[in-house]
Amino acid sequence: MKIYYKVVMRQVLQTDCITPPAERKLFSCFAKGLARTQYKVGEYVSAPDWLPKCSSFLFVFNCLDAAHSFRKQATNTSIFRCEAKGVKRDLPCFLNVNLLAEGKVYSSYKTWATKGRFPLGTVAVREVKLIEEV
Repeated sequence: MKIYYKVVMRQVLQTDCITPPAERKLFSCFAKGLARTQYKVGEYVSAPDWLPKCSSFLFVFNCLDAAHSFRKQATNTSIFRCEAKGVKRDLPCFLNVNLLAEGKVYSSYKTWATKGRFPLGTVAVREVKLIEEV
C-alpha cells in the first residue's frame, strides 16, 4: 500500500499543561467546529458523516517534503506516515473552512467554492489511518 503523510494538530487546552504532547488528541489542522476530524493511530477515520459525499474528503500529502512545507503554516502540529483508502484522482472544490465549521455546505458552486488552492502535493482521500509519527 502506498504511504502518504498527514499533518495533524495536537490538542492544546489552557488546562492541558500537564499532558505530554505525544499523548494529546490529534485533529485536523484547519477544519474546525463541526467539520473537525479526530485522528487515531492505527484506526481508519473518515470525514464527518453530515458532509455530502461530493465534499467528504480528508487531505494527505503524497511526499514528506510537501507535508513539511504545509506544517510551517500552523503551530502544535505533527506529521504522521499514513495509509489511505478511496484516493481521488482530482482535488475537489476548495471550500470555505469557516462555513464548514458551522456545518454549512452549499450546492451552488458560486456560493460555496472559495478562491484558493490546495498546497502542492495534496491528495484527497475518503479514509486515513495514521501509522507513526515522522
